[in-house]
Amino acid sequence: MPDIIASPGGQEIHPVEAELLGFINGYRDWPYDITGQDSDSLHTHTMKQWTEMCKLPNAKEPHRIAALAQDLGKVFAYKESRRPYPLRQFWKQDKVAYSRRCVEHGGLSAFILGTMPSFLSMPERRRRAILIAVRFRDNPTFIPANCDPLALEIYEMLHMAAEKVAEAEGYDAQEAASEEDIAHLTSEFDSFFGSIIRSLEVNPAGQSSKSDGIYLGDGILVLKMSNLVKAFASALSPEVRRRFTMWRLDGKAHPCWPAFIAAFTKMNLLMETFQNAKTNNGLYNVKIGDHDLKNCIVLKIDVVNQSELRHSLDALPKYAGVVEVIQDEASLKDEIIAAANSVDEMLKQARESL
Repeated sequence: MPDIIASPGGQEIHPVEAELLGFINGYRDWPYDITGQDSDSLHTHTMKQWTEMCKLPNAKEPHRIAALAQDLGKVFAYKESRRPYPLRQFWKQDKVAYSRRCVEHGGLSAFILGTMPSFLSMPERRRRAILIAVRFRDNPTFIPANCDPLALEIYEMLHMAAEKVAEAEGYDAQEAASEEDIAHLTSEFDSFFGSIIRSLEVNPAGQSSKSDGIYLGDGILVLKMSNLVKAFASALSPEVRRRFTMWRLDGKAHPCWPAFIAAFTKMNLLMETFQNAKTNNGLYNVKIGDHDLKNCIVLKIDVVNQSELRHSLDALPKYAGVVEVIQDEASLKDEIIAAANSVDEMLKQARESL
């Protein structure tokens, strides 16, 4: 079968891709999802993922192979029951039903891929990276910490392609996050918050433009929002990242920021007032020494609730420089009006007391 499949778009495809395309072609009527939530066949769904993967920048053979192989486990996980009609009714189609033989997971897909002769001829490094990405596509927390960066790259791009498919089919994740979404995000933050913060570069000594933020002491942590989101994204579940479209982060303002701010508020970490300035939708523009930090979030790490993290931050060198909050014209105007109203109210009370 692989020998008779034409190269897509006149491009050369890898022998493993050809073998996988031939294999998947035999499952044109096999369901991708037997719960009824997705009506696509396994073949149709796989081809959509592969087509979008081919369009992504820097997608090479390992990425395309993983796109074709990621759902192979459904071939074994689903069981076909076929009931043919009597021979006298030979023109009627068989009645076919599918049931779940076992829970589908990446391990099944990786195993099936690992049995294909063309795959076994690939260099070991590439095979290992593809198998890791396919095996842990839905469970990134189990990806080995010291694995080849190629495996992580393939994992990320698998979900980028899936996001592209969802967008093409009309999925819109830009609607406001619900309370349930925020609660889900908060619960995942609780699991990884300490380890993620410790992985960031916040040391007051040796600050540079590449720093993620700065620890000012007394539990006050100033972080660049874009860097913080990127750090958390790699640890969040695929479902959460998909909900908040966090598979493509370019360092600019992102629609997920309000959800992050809401989650930190729910965790009692967000400082809504800093240096006598109120937050602007949860963010500040801060000047620390010679560095301007734009779109920063300021967190207060409590010594009781986050004792281990607080102790590790307090062990950093003390910051003795100047910290300034940069406010825009509208914010300054609002602050001046609020201060003037406060003075007027104070004078009014003083006159009434005379």
